[in-house]
Amino acid sequence: MSVARIYAIALNTYREAVRDRVLIGVLILAAAVLALTLALAELSLDQQMRVVTDLGLASISLFSVVVAIFLGSSLLYKRSSGRRCTSFFRSRLRDSNSC
Repeated sequence: MSVARIYAIALNTYREAVRDRVLIGVLILAAAVLALTLALAELSLDQQMRVVTDLGLASISLFSVVVAIFLGSSLLYKRSSGRRCTSFFRSRLRDSNSC
């Protein structure tokens, strides 16, 4: 695949993801976790930077998985309504068996 095709697919996926209302809820939840992290850092005695770093990295990991799951499931649902998804998977299965 060329870089232009990959860029076009990524751009279209991004545009569809921005339209989802679920991702706005995930963004609000992430902001709340950020505020909670800052509050917990103030409660720690001498480890504010470590608490913020650890909880921040854990939050990034958690929310990236949540966003991937929501995007994957919503995009598959949208594609399956047009019945294009099953033909895509069938062609990929045939291609992988021929190798």
